[in-house]
This record gives sequence, structure tokens and C-alpha cells, in this order.
Amino acid sequence: KQAFYGVFAALIVLVIPLLPAAGLAQDIGLEQALDAPVPPVTTDDYFGTDVAICGDTAYVGAPYVPSQPDPDDWRLAAGVVFVYGRDTSGDWLLENTILPFDLFYAYGRVIACAGDAVAVSSGGEYPDLGRVSIYERNASGEYSLVYSVLGPVTDFNTYFGQALAMDGDTLVVGARFDDNDAQVKTGAAYVYQRQLDGTWIEVTKFPHEPTVLDYNDAFGVAVGISNDTIAIGAVSDDDIQPGAGAVYLFDRDAGGEDNWGFVMKIPGPAIWGGDFGKSLDLDEETLAVTANEDYDGYVHLYGRNYGGEENWGYIAECGPVESYSTSYYWNVVTVKGDWFALGMPRDDPLGLGEEGLVSVFQWS
Repeated sequence: KQAFYGVFAALIVLVIPLLPAAGLAQDIGLEQALDAPVPPVTTDDYFGTDVAICGDTAYVGAPYVPSQPDPDDWRLAAGVVFVYGRDTSGDWLLENTILPFDLFYAYGRVIACAGDAVAVSSGGEYPDLGRVSIYERNASGEYSLVYSVLGPVTDFNTYFGQALAMDGDTLVVGARFDDNDAQVKTGAAYVYQRQLDGTWIEVTKFPHEPTVLDYNDAFGVAVGISNDTIAIGAVSDDDIQPGAGAVYLFDRDAGGEDNWGFVMKIPGPAIWGGDFGKSLDLDEETLAVTANEDYDGYVHLYGRNYGGEENWGYIAECGPVESYSTSYYWNVVTVKGDWFALGMPRDDPLGLGEEGLVSVFQWS
């Protein structure tokens, strides 16, 4: 694990047709603009496990890179967040790294950002039983830890922190195996608000109506927020097919000011084990959701006001795209404007063994 290789993924330009939904479709093309350069990582580092983009800065997690020497167990000192900046010519350059401030396992597995703030967690993995670390970037581009959000539960099996999303002063944290009042292990999501003194206070917990979930729905496996809307994935929802998945949408003022009320549920395609909602992201009026069919990766696109006022209607489907390692599909998606970043942490572009890949796409 100590051997590093200074390598870069090849530049690939590819036009991918989108398969539109009848009656709601637009003619959309997607251009794979570049592959992010792989930093000095080697086998099984899972570069690209999570990706977050804020403006011209991209954060890429590599949770199994040894970030600190540990003579007893390297896994307790593993994980790095690589920071890329986009220059004036559009190239993404490695600018910085964020290392854990303490011993962690799989640090950088989950990342979210807003402005100059970035939240990092180990996804609820042992020994980090539910802690989200929040860093801020100063004028010189250096990052410092400013706050830690601790989960309200002590059972590591809840996986508090397995999903994160930030927008402005709001942080959403998923816990896919959390309990609720009506059922155990349904999953949950927590919303925190930054206060004037810099602390982050819990303001609500989803779902408000716990009976809407079933055991092992994995509600909270993925979360997204943009402005006053929150999206939460329930990848194991089986209302249509076992493991087909679903996404729930909430608005800040639905049902009252700062109520964060339920808006609608988007079911996944009627595919057994489709994993719809395993990863998602919101940006303004666009929702991107990953799914799979026969191990081929797809991204489903939805837009607000498609098919009716305030309705989140289907726009189009992107994929499949052949990866270097065809047995693995897109595992994480982030969307900003007309840009998409897709991570395949178990892909093998360099032949080193699951070193991972991040691809950046642009609408055309």
C-alpha cells in the first residue's frame, strides 16, 4: 500500500446519445469532456468513490489511500480528499489534498461542499461512528477543520454519514440503517443548519411520517439539496419491484415555513435490483439519479415543472457507457449546471487493479 505511481488517466472525448422518455423528451447529447487526472494512487485505493463540485473546484475521495503511517493497522489511517481546480483553459489541475485530522477508516468516502466549505465523512464506518468533519478554505487555498457534526445515535450500524449534501448554511446527512418510530432499519436523514456562531444544529429528521418506509428500504443512502429542495434516495424500495429503488423530494416551506414537507416520490424503473437512487444530486431545477440494468450504468435526469407545475418530470436517460472494467457501473454522480461528474471507484483504467476513475461530462 505504500507504493505510489504518478499516472494520469487518458483524455477521452466521446458523444453519448441520451434515450428520451416519450412525450417529455428533449433531444439531448452528452459529451465526455475529460477524465480527471489520477493522482499518485495505486491498487484498491478507490479513487472516485465520491465527487463534489463547487464552482471551479472539484473534490475527489480516495478512501483507501494511506494518509498517515500506522504500524498497527493501515486501515485506521486511510483516506485522502484530492482537490482539483479548473483553470482558464478548462483543464482540471490537482491543487491540494485534505488529510484526516485523526485516525480514520475510509476517510473521504463521502464528500459534500458549498462555497469554500467542504464536509467529509467515512460513511459511518468503524471507528468513526457517525462524525462529519467540516473544513473551510482560506484566501491562500489552505483548508482547516472548523466543526464536527456528531450523529445523534451511537450504534454504528445506522451508517450515519454515509450520504452528505450541502447548500449554503444547510447540511443533509443520511443514515441508511437508522430506525424510526414505526419500523427498524428503514433509514433516515438529518438536516442541520449553520448558526451565527459557526455551530451546526439539527433542525429536522426525515421521514416525518415513518410509516411510509419499510424495513431495509435504505432511505438516506443518498441525499441531495439545492436551494429549498431536498432529495433522498431509498435504493432498496420495493413498491414496484424488489430493489427497484425510489427517490423522495421535500421542500423547505411545504406545509409551513421551514417545515421541510414531503412533495413527491419518484419510483425507479420496474427493474429487479435496479438500485435507482443509490446516488443522486440536485442542482437548481435538475435532478440526476443513478441506476443499473444488467450491470450497465445509467443516469436518469428529471426537471422541475416537467409534466406540470412544480412536478419533477422525466427528461432523459444517459447511458450505458462501457467502463474499463465492464463488471462495474457508475457509482456516484454530481451535477452542476451543464456539467456532470461520474465516479466509478472500482474501475480499472490503468490496469493496476480497481484504482478508480472519475469522468467529467458536459451537456451539448
